[in-house]
Amino acid sequence: MSKFTYYDDLVQPGAKLVCVLGEVISPGNFYVVLQSEWNNLEHLMEEMQSVYDHMEQRPGDLDRMEKGQPLAVLRPLDRAWHRAVFLNHDSSGRDLFVVKLVDYGDIISVALKDIRPLRSDHVAALIGTGIRCTLCLGPSYNPLVTLNSDGTTRTDYFNEDEGWTLEDRSMLLDFIYNKDVLVDFQQRTVLSSGEVAWEVFIHHATPHIERELMIKTRGTYCKGEDEPEYQYPEDPFNISSHLDSFKNGELHHEGWL
Repeated sequence: MSKFTYYDDLVQPGAKLVCVLGEVISPGNFYVVLQSEWNNLEHLMEEMQSVYDHMEQRPGDLDRMEKGQPLAVLRPLDRAWHRAVFLNHDSSGRDLFVVKLVDYGDIISVALKDIRPLRSDHVAALIGTGIRCTLCLGPSYNPLVTLNSDGTTRTDYFNEDEGWTLEDRSMLLDFIYNKDVLVDFQQRTVLSSGEVAWEVFIHHATPHIERELMIKTRGTYCKGEDEPEYQYPEDPFNISSHLDSFKNGELHHEGWL
């Protein structure tokens, strides 16, 4: 059975890559897509609609789904076909299947009637582009510490929606939606689900570098004119030079972007 390759596996700590925003659950849990792959992804999505809109499900196609199996699923939100991988059966008791959309990041439940086998050329056509991220929160951020039943503790830097509000989510969307942004990948974590998540800084990839790093420190969510607890040094990651390269079409990372 064919498997997806993910850009998660290719990114290295310290990489600075131009991306666009994918799915946003909160500033602590969102997905980005490499800008270099955005046009390819749009073309793939157009082709998938024309193929799977007319594909009938045949008996036996999905009798024994395995975790990680590539699928084509019809997402209820936009009634569009997406590439996905099977995760598990929905625990609600309804006849639903939990899948992850590999190109936009979100995890959804879909009915069997909205699932089709994914053609092998659509597995190979494009690397899985959705990269899960959480905003770098600064040194004064308190991660979620959980006490396990055996008395040990687990420190979770990716506590997803913990402490974030709908207003915070709206501010993130306002900040980078439909914009090219430079994503500075800091720390890679493998979650208990097996998913990879990255702690990142975000900068506008525009000719004028905007110093609006969004930071959350001890419950304080700041953007631009609001002064955060912790002041980052001016252009701490030498973003200027990377944006100059981006404007000149030269931005790359180890030869694959």
